[in-house]
Amino acid sequence: AAAEGLKLRFEEADAQNLPYDDAQFDVVISAIGAMFAPNHQKTASELLRVCRPGGKIGLTCWTPTSSVAQMSAALGKYLPAPPAGMKPPVAWGDEGYLRSLFGSAIGNLHISYRKHLFKHPSPAGYVEYVKQNYGPTALIFRMLPAEAQAKLTEELTEQVRSSNQSGDASLLVPAEYIEVVITKAAN
Repeated sequence: AAAEGLKLRFEEADAQNLPYDDAQFDVVISAIGAMFAPNHQKTASELLRVCRPGGKIGLTCWTPTSSVAQMSAALGKYLPAPPAGMKPPVAWGDEGYLRSLFGSAIGNLHISYRKHLFKHPSPAGYVEYVKQNYGPTALIFRMLPAEAQAKLTEELTEQVRSSNQSGDASLLVPAEYIEVVITKAAN
């Protein structure tokens, strides 16, 4: 922000219960964030609530077919079943699902498909990095006994190797995401 000459204030808050007034913002943005809140409908409602009519909501979300979704599915095998009706975070990466979440509040919806390239010196090194630094993965590994950690490490390493596009010993894995701009209906 500083490099662009922008003055921003960053605040941390619960996406399902934002501490802001109704229609307080012209633009509301979540980059790979709101999609991880447990109650998707409540989160979408909160994003809409704090956005003024005619304002914009900008989102980036991993798609259901992305390499991130595949990794999440592998991790999910080691967790208890989610509560009935709970959708995975990557559901936000589907246009139909977004339309169902935001409903008639959508004045306009624009989606662009993009790819992020995960790069690392090696597939095994990438998995170790993710185990230590990516919140959900680190949490799961802390919960698992050593034998299950080893098995999951093997599964994740094989998964990134099979998606690797580097052509050498390094790692280059694309992950599809969507950029979303919702213009909130003017009422």
